[in-house]
Amino acid sequence: MTMLGLVAGALALGLLALSPRAPAGSRFASLAELGALRARRSRPGGLPLGVAAVGRWRPTPVALCAPPGESVLVLGPTGSGKTISLIVPALLAWPGPVLAASVKDDLVVATGAWRATLGPVDVLSPGGGGTLRYDPVALARDAPSAIRVATSLATAGQGATTGEMAFWAQLAAKHLAGLLLAAHRARGDLGLVARWLEQRADHEPLGWLSDPADDAVARGLRASLGREERQLSSVLATAESVIDPLLGAAPDCVLDPGRLLDGSGSLFLCAPAHDQRRFAALFAAVVDEVLRVAFLRAASQGGRLAEPLLVVLDEAAAIAPLADLDVLAATCAGQGITLVTCFQDLAQVRARWGERAGTLVNNHRTRVVLGGMADPSAAELVASLGGVRRDRARKDGPAPEARPLVDAHELRQMPARSGLVISGSLPIARVRLRPWWRHRGLSFRGEAARRDDHRDCA
Repeated sequence: MTMLGLVAGALALGLLALSPRAPAGSRFASLAELGALRARRSRPGGLPLGVAAVGRWRPTPVALCAPPGESVLVLGPTGSGKTISLIVPALLAWPGPVLAASVKDDLVVATGAWRATLGPVDVLSPGGGGTLRYDPVALARDAPSAIRVATSLATAGQGATTGEMAFWAQLAAKHLAGLLLAAHRARGDLGLVARWLEQRADHEPLGWLSDPADDAVARGLRASLGREERQLSSVLATAESVIDPLLGAAPDCVLDPGRLLDGSGSLFLCAPAHDQRRFAALFAAVVDEVLRVAFLRAASQGGRLAEPLLVVLDEAAAIAPLADLDVLAATCAGQGITLVTCFQDLAQVRARWGERAGTLVNNHRTRVVLGGMADPSAAELVASLGGVRRDRARKDGPAPEARPLVDAHELRQMPARSGLVISGSLPIARVRLRPWWRHRGLSFRGEAARRDDHRDCA
């Protein structure tokens, strides 16, 4: 190119930048920019998101999926389509082991028949109808195991790790560790632990902790029983509330994470809608135990699971509020674990995780915000990540004002079954959701379920 051509090109670019008619600022992703989100058979492991939308939300044939191996955050109010259009397709498409926690049994009904063709399907349902139970006594094989299990049960469902509730949970965990290990030594069950709590037993459980290797949990139990009356009453009440959801009639089969990971199995956690809070600690402890075993297996397999695991937490703030969810969102991907966490709005996240909410959102590399969102904080999130736009100005008119790429009212008024995808460094992409029965290659997998049962799901 000649010097004259270079000068002319630079002048043209300068005039274009100065022109009041030239648009500036952020914009939605074009189809050409969506390569990292395009669904491809040569790239398994991506979770179906729907199809790309252009213009005034016109759907295109371009199918999108979350990048393989990345943690995914979904914000969608009731009725936005997150269950039938995101979670169910993910479970039907995933070829390996799955752990899914949800309210009711909608995920089991929609995907259980297909998942059973891939491996064993188990259901943990405290409300009845389950196939297995979580047994902390069986897991408390030694002092370190007892401490880990008790801490998980007492604190995993706390969400925030500070405050008065966290303080009593930690003291209850110290007390429970000794009782769980003693019950394991006595070949007892959780009923024995409950009896010891009610009776404030000391001699009997401590008698089973005479091994020098048990010294740490024995000291913790003695210290707990030696607290002044008001403190001891609070510790015992907290411990009783922790184990209460685990008592009562339950299936004989005990949770075995190895069975889940060995054969592309599926584990569904189902909580009654009216009892979510009561079983939150139980479900958080189950997820924690499965992830612990998965991390150990990944370490033995060179750092990543040979058979990647999908973990889906629907209504994560209520059903399984893991205390370290922000950390897990960052570390799971590197271990061969895809984590999908769903919330009704961002306010739920902030209420549960407090000042760590921002880290939790950031550590999910792909975020999907669905239409109908009336949460101002969610609108602020989209505005901060999407940037500002400047519409084209009319000739000789005033300069266009900068405004968010997506205003709060536009987020609330998005078409039904639509959403925004904020993934990595890509511009925000618009997506039209597709119910599982409209997914090519997936609809036949869910045909065992009655479609009408899911049309009104969240």
